[in-house]
Amino acid sequence: CSFDETAASNPTPITIDYELTVVDADLGEGASADIYYPACATPATCSDATSVVTRDAAASLALEAPSIALATTCESGTCLPNGDLTYGVTVSNAGNQSTNTTVLVPIPAGATCADPCFTDTGGGGSVSCDDTVTPGRLECSVGPVNKFFPTTFDVHLTIDDPPGVTEITAMADVYLPTCSGAECDGQTPVDTASDTVTIGTAELTIEKSALPTTYSAVDEVIAYSYLVTNTGDVTITGPITIDDDTTADEACPAGDLAPAATTTCTSSYTITQADLDSGSVTNVASASGTDGVGNTITSATDTVTVTAVPAPELAVVMSANPTVFELADVVVAYSFEVTDTGNVTITGPLTGDDDLSRNEAGP
Repeated sequence: CSFDETAASNPTPITIDYELTVVDADLGEGASADIYYPACATPATCSDATSVVTRDAAASLALEAPSIALATTCESGTCLPNGDLTYGVTVSNAGNQSTNTTVLVPIPAGATCADPCFTDTGGGGSVSCDDTVTPGRLECSVGPVNKFFPTTFDVHLTIDDPPGVTEITAMADVYLPTCSGAECDGQTPVDTASDTVTIGTAELTIEKSALPTTYSAVDEVIAYSYLVTNTGDVTITGPITIDDDTTADEACPAGDLAPAATTTCTSSYTITQADLDSGSVTNVASASGTDGVGNTITSATDTVTVTAVPAPELAVVMSANPTVFELADVVVAYSFEVTDTGNVTITGPLTGDDDLSRNEAGP
């Protein structure tokens, strides 16, 4: 730098701003300023000149504790069982001296390490993580972390589906000095970050009905209706399907099912003689769809029973042979033609009640 002459009677302060670089800080170098007279222009000429003032302003190298930040995201925007949960971890250093750190990421209940378990996303230092040093946590060596380039990496977990777990708390701790394994357990982290994510609920219910609710003839058709409701808090991806143990023509409208939305599916069943004889038709049905990460979501079952209106009835036509007789001891053979004129099967043996004969017999 060169400046105009400064009168001795009216001195003008000269200010030079110098920003300490990362290299300066890492090498422990400070800032200094020398004033030369007469003026010199190049390093060579200045080295031959005489410094009239030397002002040592060595910078103080502060080793400040690094800080950590964490942001969570889930596949498809909602955290779901069998889906991916990602922690975006950022390690920063407000000091002017870069440093290596250790970051511990506990693997929370309800989640496991995905493959890969972490990804180095760049920044001012490298990242190397290991989930085998201490069971249940990811141990990461991070650094060097400097003031100008935070180090970032992602942790990838897969959400399990343990009973009763409705949320997962993501945590990350940064340690200085560095540590490993049991060393870290006796050390207090210099900063910690956490974020709680809620595991979404994917759930369907089904309500089944039938018309008519009774039947009395073979080939009568029962029309079934299934009201399917999304009672969860995530969209169920179509197609919505029905699994009925009796019908074979289940059909549902196309499309997805948003939370609290409903759709009505249908099917039909044709009554057989066996259904009339049994007295009722009971069938069980469930509804299914898919959540945002590909899990099949199936409702609890619903059962409906349609009852028969039985009308048992027999008709008999009696004949005799011969139809006339002139002598005693003539044997008259009687025949009884029995017809089931009702709507249910009559179970044998069939018996006759004749007011004259005493030897009625049937098949």
